[in-house]
Amino acid sequence: MGCLELQIKIYNQPVPEFTRTIFNWNGYTTPNIYAHYNDGKNAKTYLINVKNHTRTMYRLFNVKDYALYWWNSNNEMKPDIDYGYSGRLDKYKEPRDRFYHIDLLGSTTLYFSNDKFKIFSFALESRNHALGAETTVKSFQSQNLRNWGYDKKHYSHSRQFRSNIIDELKYWKYINEKVKQ
Repeated sequence: MGCLELQIKIYNQPVPEFTRTIFNWNGYTTPNIYAHYNDGKNAKTYLINVKNHTRTMYRLFNVKDYALYWWNSNNEMKPDIDYGYSGRLDKYKEPRDRFYHIDLLGSTTLYFSNDKFKIFSFALESRNHALGAETTVKSFQSQNLRNWGYDKKHYSHSRQFRSNIIDELKYWKYINEKVKQ
């Protein structure tokens, strides 16, 4: 099962672009590496081969999820205040194009070979919503968590782990059924 916070383009799925709502916005400041890992233009997406290793991809979603609201806000503020990017927006090739981390001593270049998770987490803007924020995503069998009482409250994010197995029986039966297939 995928995490709600994974963004859709990382699986090479056609979806509408992310709509910025919180801040005045003048366009993206980083290349589209999620869709074209890691050159930002022609390469394949980061998780494109996942489908080749499974019969069916499943996904659970809650478009009103509490944490996804903050995911969107976080995405709008990327790169984080102590991270940055300098280079082209239409493609990415190290060392000409670079992500970097800023600290008291200056800046440190981040490389995909060693720092991809820092780049994904703190510097790279997503062009799409999180996987768990969309109602329909091609190539996935989807289950709406709202059908099981998940809502927009904080408790509903990861409720399957915060609650007890009796209250979450529908969730765990679904997971058990899909894992056995």
